[in-house]
Amino acid sequence: MTLQFESGDLVIRDGAGTLKFSSAENLFTVTDFVDSRVVGAVSLPSRTATATSTAAAYINTSTDYFIANVNAAADIVFGMVQAGPAGSGTDNSRINTRWRQVNGTNIYTWWATAVQGQPAVDRNFASSLGLFTFYITSGQLYMRDRLIMRAYAPTSGSRNAVVPAFTMNFRLYCGTFI
Repeated sequence: MTLQFESGDLVIRDGAGTLKFSSAENLFTVTDFVDSRVVGAVSLPSRTATATSTAAAYINTSTDYFIANVNAAADIVFGMVQAGPAGSGTDNSRINTRWRQVNGTNIYTWWATAVQGQPAVDRNFASSLGLFTFYITSGQLYMRDRLIMRAYAPTSGSRNAVVPAFTMNFRLYCGTFI
C-alpha cells in the first residue's frame, strides 16, 4: 500500500496500483453529536380529531421543534430515535420503544384501535399518519413533525381519533461532506 497526495487529495493505492481510498470522494465529517440525554427530548402533545354524525374530522398540521445549536457548516443529520410514553399514567402502552435509525423522513402511525367509539369491524385502517424529519438550517437543528389525522363520521353522536402524547429521544450526528 502506498500513501500519497494527488492533486491535493490523500490517496491510498494497493501494490497493484488499484485505488483503495481517495479523500476526493467527499468524506462525512461529524461536527456535532446531539443527544437527548443532554439537550432534552422532544415532547409531542396529545392530538385529537373529533368527528360528528354530520361531518368527518381532519387534521393536517406541521410543527417545527428546536433541538440545539450546531456547527454552521453542518447540513446532514443521521442517527437513532426512540419514541416513548410522555410522563406517567398516559395511555400509550402500544408505543414501540425500540431505537430506530433515522435519516430523511420517517413515519409513525396510529391505528383505529386508538379511535374512541370506533366499532370493532372498522378498525382496519390507520387513523393518523405522522412524518418526522430532522433538519439543519443556519446552524440550528430542528425536528419537523407533520401529522395527518382523520376520524370517520359515526351514524350518531361523535367519534375521536387520538394520538397520545409521546416523547422522542434521539442520538444524532450532524455534519457535512467535505
